[in-house]
Amino acid sequence: MDYQTRDDLNKMDFLTMCIKEGIRRWAPVPSLERISTEEITIDNITYPPGTSFGVSLEFLHNNPDIWNDPKKFDPQRFSKDNICDIKPFSFCPFSAGPRYTISLDPSHVVVKICAGVTMPATGIKVFVKKRKCKENNAKSKHKKQRKQ
Repeated sequence: MDYQTRDDLNKMDFLTMCIKEGIRRWAPVPSLERISTEEITIDNITYPPGTSFGVSLEFLHNNPDIWNDPKKFDPQRFSKDNICDIKPFSFCPFSAGPRYTISLDPSHVVVKICAGVTMPATGIKVFVKKRKCKENNAKSKHKKQRKQ
């Protein structure tokens, strides 16, 4: 059996592109909030220090002014040829700036490992099995008791 190394994971360019596009398309963090530390003027409106600002990552990542055909799942957006065209701060999956998560790269590694474990040579196989809900079972038992 051949074992995969971190170098092997780093060679999975298309999988990395798919992970980033999935995160862009369906933001795991819907919004960010920051509190200003100094006075700031935006569109001729001045905000004092301590003002709370919110940023919708869902809107940012699906904004047609930033992304071509934003609803389309297109991993090629993150190819080596195209990644330089992405404007700074237009892709912020978890945060941006000094608070940007240090766990982004390790989280990509975990996703790649999981994909590698579940991906046979013939492609990805997904197994879906309907689970019995305990709540439904409890309701069924209750109905049976009432009928008796």
